[in-house]
Amino acid sequence: MTQGQRLDTASRSQTVADLLHVEAGEGRPLLLLWAHSFFAGVAVVPLLAAGNALFLSQFSSDWLPHAYIASAGMSISAAWIYNRARRRLTTARLFRGLLFGLLACVLALRLGFRLTEASWPAFVLLGFSAVTNSLLNVEVWGVAGQLFTVRQGKRLFGLVGSGELMAMVLGGLATPLLVAWFGTENLLLVAAAGLGGCLLCLAIIEREQAGRLSRRAGGDAESGHTGIFALARNRYTLWVFLLAVVGVSATRLVDYAFLDQAHTRYHDEDELARLFGLFFGIANAVTLVVLTFITGPLLNRFGIATGMLLRRMALTACIVVTALVLFAFPSAEAVYWLALAAMMADLVLLSAISAPAFLILYQPLRPDRRLATQLAVESVIGPLASAAAAGSILLVNALGLGGPRAVALLTLAVLVCWRFVGRRTNQGYREALPEALEHRRLEGVSIPLEEGDMLEVLRQRLQSPRPHEVLYALDLLTSQSTVTPADLLGPLLEHPHPQVRLDVMQRIARDHLVELTDAVRNRLDVEEDPRTLAETLRCLAELEEAEAVDVLGVFLDHPDGPVAEAATVGLLRSGGIDGILIAGERLLSLERSQEAGERERAARILGNVGIRGFYRHLLDLLWDPDISVRRAALAAAGKLRNPRLWPAVIDNLAHVEFHTSAAQALIDAGAETIPALGEALGNPDAEVAFRIRVAEACGRIGGAEAIALLKVRMDTEDRRLRTAILHALDRADYRAVAGDRGNIDDILWQELGDAAWIMAAIVDVGIDGGDATDPLRRALEHRLRQIRGRCLQLLGFTGDAETLKRAAEQLDSDVADQRAYALEVLDTALSGDTRRYLMTLFEGVPATVALQQMSTSFPQRLLGRNQRLSLLITPGGHRFEPWIRACSVRAAILLGEVDLAADVAQRLDDDSRLVSETAAWALRTLSPSLWSEQEERITEQGLVPPDLMFWIESWKPGERPMFLTVEKVMVLRSVGVFADVPEEVLADLAGYLEEIEVGADERVYEKGAVGRTMYIIAEGRVHVHDEEHSFTELHTGEVFGELTTLDPEPHSASVTALADTRLLGLDRDALYELMSAHPTVLRGLIHILCRRLRAKGRRN
Repeated sequence: MTQGQRLDTASRSQTVADLLHVEAGEGRPLLLLWAHSFFAGVAVVPLLAAGNALFLSQFSSDWLPHAYIASAGMSISAAWIYNRARRRLTTARLFRGLLFGLLACVLALRLGFRLTEASWPAFVLLGFSAVTNSLLNVEVWGVAGQLFTVRQGKRLFGLVGSGELMAMVLGGLATPLLVAWFGTENLLLVAAAGLGGCLLCLAIIEREQAGRLSRRAGGDAESGHTGIFALARNRYTLWVFLLAVVGVSATRLVDYAFLDQAHTRYHDEDELARLFGLFFGIANAVTLVVLTFITGPLLNRFGIATGMLLRRMALTACIVVTALVLFAFPSAEAVYWLALAAMMADLVLLSAISAPAFLILYQPLRPDRRLATQLAVESVIGPLASAAAAGSILLVNALGLGGPRAVALLTLAVLVCWRFVGRRTNQGYREALPEALEHRRLEGVSIPLEEGDMLEVLRQRLQSPRPHEVLYALDLLTSQSTVTPADLLGPLLEHPHPQVRLDVMQRIARDHLVELTDAVRNRLDVEEDPRTLAETLRCLAELEEAEAVDVLGVFLDHPDGPVAEAATVGLLRSGGIDGILIAGERLLSLERSQEAGERERAARILGNVGIRGFYRHLLDLLWDPDISVRRAALAAAGKLRNPRLWPAVIDNLAHVEFHTSAAQALIDAGAETIPALGEALGNPDAEVAFRIRVAEACGRIGGAEAIALLKVRMDTEDRRLRTAILHALDRADYRAVAGDRGNIDDILWQELGDAAWIMAAIVDVGIDGGDATDPLRRALEHRLRQIRGRCLQLLGFTGDAETLKRAAEQLDSDVADQRAYALEVLDTALSGDTRRYLMTLFEGVPATVALQQMSTSFPQRLLGRNQRLSLLITPGGHRFEPWIRACSVRAAILLGEVDLAADVAQRLDDDSRLVSETAAWALRTLSPSLWSEQEERITEQGLVPPDLMFWIESWKPGERPMFLTVEKVMVLRSVGVFADVPEEVLADLAGYLEEIEVGADERVYEKGAVGRTMYIIAEGRVHVHDEEHSFTELHTGEVFGELTTLDPEPHSASVTALADTRLLGLDRDALYELMSAHPTVLRGLIHILCRRLRAKGRRN
């Protein structure tokens, strides 16, 4: 492998690590743990499948409760042995012994099946399989807990757990094949192989991480107050115990019902093994999907109460339906499938949602009680609850009341208890959280800072080589009034880790600890880390001010850029006149340099200096032709906060490359920019897109001045600008006062009038115009949705904004119940004269019906397509977006509406190039004579660019008008990535597209070239290749070059046209802006990348 290949491989590996949030030094142990977890999954599924199958093939289902009780006894005994061993053995020896013990038991059971025809091995195996599953979980996560800290675990434990889930999915789906090849009893050998893999991984981990696994597993001390009865004295812990009891009991009853029905349906052990294997495989596949995409967002948004509720509700639904079937319409087939559905729902929701939610319940407990409570639940409470459920089944059977009906009723009784216990547990959780915060339990550590012993422990932590430990202890110590900061920080200046020294320098400068000046100065001669050296210079300038001039001057020519910058900043900011004289010349030379990098450095220096009077040096940099320089200058302007800079900063809002940086600068400067923004927002001659960005900036700044500026412009005529202003007011948390309500009602009435007009236009345009009118109809429907959104925002200013927002999110739902709920919420929230008209708008009834319902106050006359197009092309009282005007002109062309040529001619002077160029094409097509009359004026006034003018004059009917913006939008819309983006947004984006024509066999770009453009194939086809090796062929509507647009790296392959091809190129900045506003574009690009990676994997 060449050096370049090694570097490329390392770069790709780093990219993968970054995506997975794996930091330096974590990759190898993470990979070993993932393999360990995978082998654990390999061991579990065959055991569970074989245990259930062999038991049911040799025993009747009446014996299941006995097996459950025996399993509970095994679990408690195993837990007792494990707890005794962990007090005596190191972690490595404990887990090694555990795995060897499990392996020996599996092999012994297999030998038992071989040597005897008795049924006892099957009875033992059913309980042993469940115990093995629990112990392997303890072992895997015990090792993980030793290798990674809590903070690392938050990032990495999800990856570790995916190994076991993946193995269980693959193992479950492969069980039918394994049974066909080896037989059910030999599944134990597969499990033994999985345990052997676990032992191998543990041996490697032990060899590479010996120090971490050499500690005694039981820790340094055991609490003497963590017995079950002692724990249960805490009322919250008692409710957690009871919640575990009802949850485990429900699971055991559902499991019994499922196995009973499986035994009724199947008798052969191989058939049963295939059933259980497939069942566990599918269940774990669903679990993996739910864990990946649903669990985190669900628990984060709705909390643990919803997580616990889902499982109970799903089980309740299944059991209620089962009971109805059993009592009203007895059907063995239906009962079997209902039992299977209940078991599937319980297994998936338990693993994917309830278990993670239950773990959260432990968090408010004290750290010593947290682990003890968890162990008690898993090793004692759970098994006892399982045994109790089995005992209830035995009791019912003994009374002659057994059968599926009795089990269903027992389960319903448990679910009713679950409902009560769940509520009380959730209430206890909410009450325990504030208490936990009050006692400073942070990341599992309770810290009584008032105790002298704890202060000494924290002081010892300052000597740790791990920077996060040092900084955490430092934060806690400096929060105590009894601790002198200088005494803590001085010794840490010599700490071996640069991150600690960097943080200490920042603290010294922030607190202006002049007593540490000499110590800081002494670090200049020995500091080797450039970032820390730069921070040392900034700190010294802060402490010594003009006295540090001579020292800082020495570093002006330092070869490391950040160090030289820090010296320059220190001299200008704190060095007085002498400092300005020394560093000023350097700053001027950087500012006037021909090198963009040096001008960018000058902008950064000015921003870090932060002196308002230096604003003149930024004026030229704010218009620098280099993108990086101008962005740095904008960032500096936000720090200088000089009003003389605001006009230039605000003007940069008009440019797609800089408007994000300009907006951030204005936001950083805060409310003092509002007057300048007000002038820009009120400028009627400015482009709408520019004024929209001004409104957005005002909303992000917020405050009373911003709200006052925005609310007086809510009734602006341009509806796009109105939408932006309403969004900005909502972001600024505007709530209407009594004097504002009249204006809001007037605007609502105006919006409803617009809606009625648009509905009439939709009816007139019709649905029979095909491609000629489809874009116009979609544009009008989008305008109607915008009206609905504006009405909801206006209502939110005067009512319950949060309720209305939640309802608005559901209005476009495909689920009828969700829409009905949203409409009911709106119906109850609205009042006044506008209520019934607003409900008509929100209900989304057909336009003809809506017009009839609104006719009393908003009568509309249907005009027919031709007359309506005339009004849309030359709007009077309705100011339509350029996209609607352009689509109307396009429809006139394609429908051959010659009568509209005069109306089209009026649009040649449209202030939007999108409309004027479409009008020029239409006029040339519809009325050559009228075109001849206007041609000279069009050329002289530059209404149409020369290249487009040449194309229009040479265009022939039947050719696709690719150079027109309106047709570029049609091309973009055909690309899956942009399918969900509103067409009027694509129309704005189309202005940034570059048209590229490539001849057959001509290269688009070469492998290794650095690109910043994504290409869309408008016509033709290309192939992606590396020299002679072809990877794929792409056709019209497909994209390429997206990877280097997202991540500026050299192209990994060449692209060559296979035929005459027309491309549309989209620059990185425009693409980033589109993705930030429309996440569906990013999802589409990710989908394309995943599809190509899979294709590459198949080829390899």
